[in-house]
Amino acid sequence: MVPGSSPGGTTSKIKASQRCGAFLFNILALTLRSNQQKPKKMKSVCCRDLGNDCDFTVSGEIDEVMDAVARHAKEFHKIDVTPEVAEAVKGVMKDV
Repeated sequence: MVPGSSPGGTTSKIKASQRCGAFLFNILALTLRSNQQKPKKMKSVCCRDLGNDCDFTVSGEIDEVMDAVARHAKEFHKIDVTPEVAEAVKGVMKDV
């Protein structure tokens, strides 16, 4: 028997556990690094840029902006955001 090990192979289980932990740590580190390297794409759109006499403006990540535009269009202009309208909105978006 190897010194420091038990009949059930505790030493090899510990080593395997350490390797698994190191592997998971490396995956976590890579994930965090890749998330930090990708800056969020912030966008802004103004209702006036779409030809409306309206001062509504929203800024944020593209999904947040599109959600806010859809709610605003429905509530204040009584229109649904169709795929064509969504493309028009994306066409006038500005990077912020």
